Amino acid sequence: MMYLNINYQNATFADYARLLRMLQFANNEDKCRIKVRMYILDKIIKKGEKIG
Repeated sequence: MMYLNINYQNATFADYARLLRMLQFANNEDKCRIKVRMYILDKIIKKGEKIG
């Protein structure tokens, strides 16, 4: 299992980039977890909340 802890209140683009890098080396279970976290970060970015 990979370390996927993200503080969404203080998330930065670096967190999103870290998830993208982790995605290519993850197994199927971890890929699902990574995609969920990327989805949440994407919604925060599109909502216009401050990120990074």
